[in-house]
Amino acid sequence: MTLLRFLALAAGLLAASASLSAQASFEGRITMSMKEGSSKPMTMSYAMKKDRIRVDVTTDKGDTVASIMDFAKKEIVSLMPSEKMYMVLPMQDVADAAKEVARESAPLEKTDETEVILGYTCTKYLSRDRTTETEIWAAEGIGMFAGIGSSNPMKPAPRNAWEAELAEKGFFPLRVVGKNRRGREQYRLEVTAIDRQPLADSLFSPPEGYERFDMGGMLKGALKGVLPFGR
Repeated sequence: MTLLRFLALAAGLLAASASLSAQASFEGRITMSMKEGSSKPMTMSYAMKKDRIRVDVTTDKGDTVASIMDFAKKEIVSLMPSEKMYMVLPMQDVADAAKEVARESAPLEKTDETEVILGYTCTKYLSRDRTTETEIWAAEGIGMFAGIGSSNPMKPAPRNAWEAELAEKGFFPLRVVGKNRRGREQYRLEVTAIDRQPLADSLFSPPEGYERFDMGGMLKGALKGVLPFGR
């Protein structure tokens, strides 16, 4: 995974919950499987403790990326294990983008359907736009959902508006199925395990030996020789 692809994923993963200030009542880990199209499934792990969330993603190629949201410090720490580096982003920038998307989105449609998934009663919600329909089975009392993410590292906003609304309502999806208008499945996210357990504080800080990364310097170098102002 390239650095730019990592930045895109790390920024997007946490955008949907960036506007939240409440502490999570859940402490432990949530494991998910996420599959898009015909690609191999990716594994996503959420770790939650009080006002901190850590998201680790293992891609279909075996690469691992991680991001940490700290509400007390109002910052997002993106870890780059392959480079032994980390980057710190101000939470407010991401929160503003997430609020803007939520403000423009249509509300979720609540249905009367429920299903017990991993011991939690989930309600089925629908999110529709001109080209897709998303089926969301969400439960309360688990924790804060950080979203699937954006594909643009320069615009840290949730890719789907329903992610922001779930975060605002305090719901956590245990199953998400995205379909096109013909009913063909495009992606699926499913929670495979929910483990309530004490977590060490060190899990929510950059590991020892990691060097802080200057995003501004990286962007200046990327633009050098491409745009006049980047020279």
